Amino acid sequence: MGDPSFVSFAQDVIRVGGRAVEVPVRADGALDLPAMAAAITPRTRLAFVCNPNNPTGGTLPPDAVARFIEAVPAHVLVVLDEAYAELVDPAAYQDGAALVRAHANVAVLRTFSKLFGLAGLRVGYLLGPPAVVEPVRRLRHWYDVTDVAHVAALVCLGDPAELARRREANRAARGALVDVLVRHGLEPLPSEASFVTARAPAADALAERLAAHGVLVRSLGSPLGPLLRVAVPDARDLTLLDLALAAA
Repeated sequence: MGDPSFVSFAQDVIRVGGRAVEVPVRADGALDLPAMAAAITPRTRLAFVCNPNNPTGGTLPPDAVARFIEAVPAHVLVVLDEAYAELVDPAAYQDGAALVRAHANVAVLRTFSKLFGLAGLRVGYLLGPPAVVEPVRRLRHWYDVTDVAHVAALVCLGDPAELARRREANRAARGALVDVLVRHGLEPLPSEASFVTARAPAADALAERLAAHGVLVRSLGSPLGPLLRVAVPDARDLTLLDLALAAA
């Protein structure tokens, strides 16, 4: 179970005659990279690694990602989905750009939609070897990123202090969210993202009851059991969630 973007990608693969192979996540919500490596066959062409994983939030250390890449045959392209990379302490995260430089079969996806807060501008980028980047360049629309999006992205990249401030604010707010979920009997999975996913009995019914109180969360069926995915809220919305959980 991985990033919803993988689900969309898998549907595209199936439409062109391919087959998507899913590998269950670990109990902590991170990808099971040894199991993924074991599932690779001579017919495999791409391995999609979402880290931190969405929708579970589990995060793998850099050495685990490096070992996986070393174990993958050269004919398999490893795509690292790093949508939530900026939310993780840089000292504990993989250097995707260095991995691209060191391996001809690695590509990295990044976005400005998460910690940078530019979701409405729809701007992101791909790092990869020429054999991957050039075909993608031919397929993309030349005007799919606006001038405003370009300027906003450059401003974000030029302010590392603000990035660090937002990372710390998210970490603190995520910790407060975990405390509320635990207090109401839920079992949060480890998360380094801008959301927390928790084991929750009858998650579908609970999500409906929370919606009736004006709080929208996402219920998930998974090999880990029923889960509830909750975005990290500000202080006001955290209070609303606390009250809604008490009433639900």
